[in-house]
Amino acid sequence: MHPIKKDILEYLSEYAAARPEEPYLFSEEECYTSAETLETVRKTAERLAALGVKAEDYVGLAGTRTIEAVLLFLTLQKLGAVAVMCDPRQDAVSYVKETGAPLTLDHAIDFGDGGWLFDGQPFPILRAEAGETVEALTCDGDFYKPGFIIFTSGSTGQTKGVIHTPDSYINHMRNYYVAGGYEAGDKSIMLLPVFHIFGVTQILDSVLRQFAIYFPAEITLDSICHGIDRYGLTRLGFVPSLALAMAKAKAEKGYRIDTMRVGVMAGAPSTREQFNYIEESLGLKLLPAYGMSECPGISGAGPQEPADKRASSVGKILPMTQVKIADDGEITIRSAGLFYGYVGEEPVDRSQFFPTGDLGYLDEEGFLHITGRKKDIIIRNGNNLSAAAIERKLLSLPFIATAAVVGVTDPVCGEIPAALVTLKNGASYDEAVVASVLNKLEMPREIRVVDSLPLNSVGKIDKQGIKELFS
Repeated sequence: MHPIKKDILEYLSEYAAARPEEPYLFSEEECYTSAETLETVRKTAERLAALGVKAEDYVGLAGTRTIEAVLLFLTLQKLGAVAVMCDPRQDAVSYVKETGAPLTLDHAIDFGDGGWLFDGQPFPILRAEAGETVEALTCDGDFYKPGFIIFTSGSTGQTKGVIHTPDSYINHMRNYYVAGGYEAGDKSIMLLPVFHIFGVTQILDSVLRQFAIYFPAEITLDSICHGIDRYGLTRLGFVPSLALAMAKAKAEKGYRIDTMRVGVMAGAPSTREQFNYIEESLGLKLLPAYGMSECPGISGAGPQEPADKRASSVGKILPMTQVKIADDGEITIRSAGLFYGYVGEEPVDRSQFFPTGDLGYLDEEGFLHITGRKKDIIIRNGNNLSAAAIERKLLSLPFIATAAVVGVTDPVCGEIPAALVTLKNGASYDEAVVASVLNKLEMPREIRVVDSLPLNSVGKIDKQGIKELFS
């Protein structure tokens, strides 16, 4: 459909040739230029090959939010091995086993107290020295064979292993060009874990668009805002919960983040009010994006789009993607960036439209609007209720800050809504006002006021965990 002409290492080679001395991956303690990154990948690939890693091996990689994890990810692409992106809070073998995926790792690269480990043994990354001759690189793998595996968050159900090929992930990089709002000399900040699709796509996009990535020592508001101010960072990607926290902290503490130009926001829904508050408080342009582990880029709105459309939609369909709304309102897609298939299952048929599990519609101007999750439909006495619609009504109330609605089993009704909410500063919960905006069917069996909503490891609201609270 959209044949690719270059692999990830060729794009990195172009970056190194065009801007060899510019910082590419950096923190407060270390820095790799694009040229040093390329040469480090070559050296480390030679080391891993000597230790037995070969093309098509499945290699578990601890997806730490670090420069080294990025270098190792690129190294595995160089070798044509499959990078199985793992939550670093567990060893790779245990993590893959707990996902339930029918997958056996050939090797594991973990991070321990003393540093990186390869198959349990100390593994120093072979850094390039300044001034070394840099040679262009290509991947040793096949564009149409597995390149990396990412696991879905499991926030609304069973975790699945999603397989991407160089073909699918490079097409994503090309697909997101206009909506990304890139400018020459951009500097980004890595706020999401590398084992999440949002983190991986930031790495991929940085190679193609040739922008630097800063790795803060920790994910605290002080650390994030200090890094933005000190290094003149211009772009970031975040989920709404972190964006709201940053906006509140900037207003309260007066953080200086004047260089920040755009923020790509994805991973969870936000209200128009929240969107406007974040954009105005942080002094940047918010770019809504919509994707999923199976297809990282489906729609997006670049900075050129009107503010009201960026606040109320998830943008326009990306050029290499097609969307069709099914009869039941489900968004289905056909895309050059669609994944290969799930671990243990047959490859997907890219000629067919793939169901996203999300409900929505396209307006007359071609902007996509998400109205809820198909799995978030609550069937109460035969009536279909949208958890997202109930959440929007709760969020319209002046005293509610955040809300999450789930369906829980009920012996009489089959399913019934239940909700967790947090309150705005100084506000009190008003049961009568809640009853005035929700009809009888929508009214939850229980609404609990909590200090914060439970989030999973990538900052999304943990709907599965919330269901368990009410079981």
